[in-house]
Amino acid sequence: MVKATKEYRVKKALKNIEYGINILNKDYVSHFTEPSLDDLNKSFEFIQKEMQVVIDRNFGYPKK
Repeated sequence: MVKATKEYRVKKALKNIEYGINILNKDYVSHFTEPSLDDLNKSFEFIQKEMQVVIDRNFGYPKK
């Protein structure tokens, strides 16, 4: 069995979340007490960009 790297797991998780966000983009109607669709998309984009920075820095570990 091949061990999945942290980078692979993070990228897969982001891909799964992106899939869910795409579904929400089609059908989501927020209530005034809930975040807007725009806020959800901005939050996801922020997390996606920050995780790419962390991946590029090898999660804080020295590169082998």
